[in-house]
Amino acid sequence: MQPVRIRRRYLGPAAVAIAAVLAAQPAVAAKGGCNTPKTHYRTTETSATTTSTEYVLLPKSRIVFRQRGDEPGCVVVRLSALPRADYIMEVRPVIDGSKTATPASIQFEYDSPGYLSPRSFGFVFPKVAPGRHVLKFEWRTVSAPSHEARMYGRTITVQHQ
Repeated sequence: MQPVRIRRRYLGPAAVAIAAVLAAQPAVAAKGGCNTPKTHYRTTETSATTTSTEYVLLPKSRIVFRQRGDEPGCVVVRLSALPRADYIMEVRPVIDGSKTATPASIQFEYDSPGYLSPRSFGFVFPKVAPGRHVLKFEWRTVSAPSHEARMYGRTITVQHQ
């Protein structure tokens, strides 16, 4: 078998192509695993509306849970809902006032004035201490206060130790 020869003139463009592909790959914000045998949830069909450009409490999003164990462990939170927004709606989970979830916040809806489409997103709090905790969701509209964000039926789940 003959060895493969690489000509120098092809190495430059090939290296550039490989670098471009690698740069296009999204960075991993967090990676790992955890045991979350307990689940708490809250569901509501009551709609909520905000025009606030600052984060405010999403009504009926409070869940109290007790993290078991002797050491901090992860908590996985999911929001599933029927959102509608005139412009951009952002949401973020908060445990005991801490915004340490990964990701910290997300754009949950964008420009859907005439229709509803189900949305769901998961967040991870990697190190939550044992004990009693309170989870809440906050939300806002990212635009002038004249724009409205609304959530209809929604379910929040908390998976923990």
